[in-house]
Amino acid sequence: MEKNKKYNTFIFIGVFVVIIMAIIMLARNPEQTPRTAPVRNPQIAQTTPEPTKLVAEAPQEPVATPAPEITKIPPKPKPGVKVTPEKTPFNPEDQPREHFVIDLTKISSLPDGYTLENLQLTDKGIQLLPPKPGEENNPRFGVLESAPEEMNFPANAISPFWREDLPNDTSIFVEVCVSPDAENWTVWNTVIPDTDRASGDEAIGQYKQDGTENLYYQYTPGGVFFWGMKQHNYFKFRVNLYSETADSPTLSGFRVYYQDSTLGEGHIAEINVPEGEQTAPTP
Repeated sequence: MEKNKKYNTFIFIGVFVVIIMAIIMLARNPEQTPRTAPVRNPQIAQTTPEPTKLVAEAPQEPVATPAPEITKIPPKPKPGVKVTPEKTPFNPEDQPREHFVIDLTKISSLPDGYTLENLQLTDKGIQLLPPKPGEENNPRFGVLESAPEEMNFPANAISPFWREDLPNDTSIFVEVCVSPDAENWTVWNTVIPDTDRASGDEAIGQYKQDGTENLYYQYTPGGVFFWGMKQHNYFKFRVNLYSETADSPTLSGFRVYYQDSTLGEGHIAEINVPEGEQTAPTP
């Protein structure tokens, strides 16, 4: 029994010494403390990534950035200062314009200087003289020529309009000429009627877009005669009436629309001005 006791005592002392030495060793080398390896999830496959290869890219050409658009904003007018819009020859509202009008149903005699050949003034307007007995089916022809009419300002464009009634086998055709001085005249220019605006969908309506009455309603529009920068002060018109029957055509009204599209930059036409150029009609 005593031997067993001694043996157990030695074992206890030996274990105690080993523990003390282990504590001393750990105190001297704390960094060598064993670390527990992380637990790996067996369900996630661990792969070693391949090293990344760096490849130099070719330099790209610089892309030009478009310059921003610059919008010019006109300065605001000062309070109390009235701004007058700049005039331009391309704006019809800035161009001087006027209308010559003669209503042949409201006069008892023609103005001075007007002449009639084989025509008469009636309550309906200008008509051919009645045919002589037995000549009812013979062709008849008559001419109205106006006196020189002075315009209110030098103009470089005119456009005639006329109101007519044409029975079967009758006709009316119009001519105009202009002058800088009422003595030297251009040749007579034949006016070509604008049939599209005389009837149909494009005919001149009774009212304008603003609701006011259109004074050119039921008038036959002619073309515009335009002389560029050359201006004239006078015009004349000549109306030819023709019939192949006893009936007569009737001219009941005449208008001339004229304007200056040069805004004062034009000049009075030279003497012996060549024939005008006819263009599309517009008032």
